[in-house]
Amino acid sequence: GHWAALKAFSLAKSLSTGNSKSFFVQKISNKPWNDRNRLD
Repeated sequence: GHWAALKAFSLAKSLSTGNSKSFFVQKISNKPWNDRNRLD
């Protein structure tokens, strides 16, 4: 789905900047995980 692709892109982008952990935690805290999964 679109969200899976967006999540993969965001993770790859964060890895390229060496900021994966803080980026991922920030994403989870800013966007409810379950709500995003239901929208997909």
